[in-house]
Amino acid sequence: PADGTAFIEWLLSDAAQEWFVDTTTEYPLAQGIPGPGHVPPIEEVSGPDIPLAEIQDLPGTL
Repeated sequence: PADGTAFIEWLLSDAAQEWFVDTTTEYPLAQGIPGPGHVPPIEEVSGPDIPLAEIQDLPGTL
């Protein structure tokens, strides 16, 4: 449990969050870390406009 807690704490650290933003263009999970500059802010991103029942065949998409 202690190792898992330490790993999560590291994932949420400023250094790790900045690495994910800079290296993988991921949105940060920790507050106070700016997102990637060339993508819209996450507040402006909406989900797909399709009924969830239409994507029920997940294995068929693989």
